[in-house]
Amino acid sequence: MKWCERILLILWLSFCFTIMSEGTLWAGDCSGPSDCGSVPDNGSRAAAAGAAAAGGGLAWRSRRNKKGKGAPPTKPGPCAQQQTDLSNAQSQRDMYKQQKEQYLNNMVADNNQMSSDNAAAQTALAALKDALGWNFASLVAEYGWPSDPAAFTTQQLQGISNTFGGGPAAQQVQAFVQAAQSLQRDIAQYNTDNSNYQQADSNYQDAAKAAAQAQQAYDNCVAAHQGDGSSAGAGTSDGGGAVSDAGAGDSPSAPS
Repeated sequence: MKWCERILLILWLSFCFTIMSEGTLWAGDCSGPSDCGSVPDNGSRAAAAGAAAAGGGLAWRSRRNKKGKGAPPTKPGPCAQQQTDLSNAQSQRDMYKQQKEQYLNNMVADNNQMSSDNAAAQTALAALKDALGWNFASLVAEYGWPSDPAAFTTQQLQGISNTFGGGPAAQQVQAFVQAAQSLQRDIAQYNTDNSNYQQADSNYQDAAKAAAQAQQAYDNCVAAHQGDGSSAGAGTSDGGGAVSDAGAGDSPSAPS
């Protein structure tokens, strides 16, 4: 019940009860001023009470009827299912697109980190060569140690630590091993993100094709019902399709 209806109901009931409470208004015909205070007319009182009850009942019934009435259920259009399928397909496509873009951003960050750590490892390797002198050159020839810090294996780094870690070049050995290990972690993280990116890109391509097919099905349904006077549903075309906007060849590569 609205506030204005409540106020009117209260005023109406107050008016009715005020009339019933006034003894001078309930008397019969007055022959004089002293005669108007006679016993009230019960019939008039009953009529006023009945009017109050009727007014309250009508107000209550009006409130219940308004409360019970709601908007009629909307009948789905003939293309409601196609519209739902299209919306789901577009959501799936957009999800894989976001994943692909996130992994691509991760790869860019990984590549920048690798470049920084690779430069630090190269500097540490040069310092180690200077500290070891001919020993390092002979070990490279004997064990086939690479000249690229990223190409050192875990076993080779452990061998350097065991062989020279306690000698005069211990500081240079520790610096190089740590730099090379950081570079290896960067490469491993890059490879993981690259693999995730490739999978997300493949999922996106499939989802984009499915969204394009759902769009075509929805458009065909709308076109088929344009002349029958029915509502085909709101359009959800976003122009999406199987578009490869960042293929495998677009991903950054690890520094060599």
